[in-house]
Amino acid sequence: DLKIIKYTVSENDLLLEVPLIPPDAVATVIKIEVKGDPEISDIMTIMEEYPASLDAYAANRSGNANYSQTRWTEEFGDWKYASFIDGWKDQGDVVYWRFKITEPGFYRVLLDYSFTDAKGSSEGLIQMDGQELYFEALKTGDERHHFRDHQIGVVNVETAGIKELSINPVSTDNTGEFIQLQRVKLIPL
Repeated sequence: DLKIIKYTVSENDLLLEVPLIPPDAVATVIKIEVKGDPEISDIMTIMEEYPASLDAYAANRSGNANYSQTRWTEEFGDWKYASFIDGWKDQGDVVYWRFKITEPGFYRVLLDYSFTDAKGSSEGLIQMDGQELYFEALKTGDERHHFRDHQIGVVNVETAGIKELSINPVSTDNTGEFIQLQRVKLIPL
């Protein structure tokens, strides 16, 4: 049963108006037909009314920052998986994301990371749109897969357009290890 869904095009972004309740609870498919070859950008668009997730797998990395994955079980047969950035130790180890913001405004910045009790202390720096947010990593438990959200601060995005958010260690204790970062969350206020 084919149904046409509403859509708009705004600054080369295709916006689909999908129903709140999917018509097929198992596997709804949306087919997009275009004339000619579509131009596809690898830059994510962040819209002012929706929270955004900048995930580890999509991060650009420099220095010793690595993309890693882990799995574990909390009870027999119930496997969990996580991907994250690790291996970063000094200021030259940077991860960053490029994205487009459609409207100026204030965004709350949260980090979803793991920082085990066995490590010393660690401080980091988030930079975005000319603003700097310093933070101290909070302990998340004794297991590498114990992730938590840590609200870092708020950034004021004064103009719409292409932006970059970067994170790097500022200092680490004698263990020399920084956080295992799963994602950065940007929540419009």
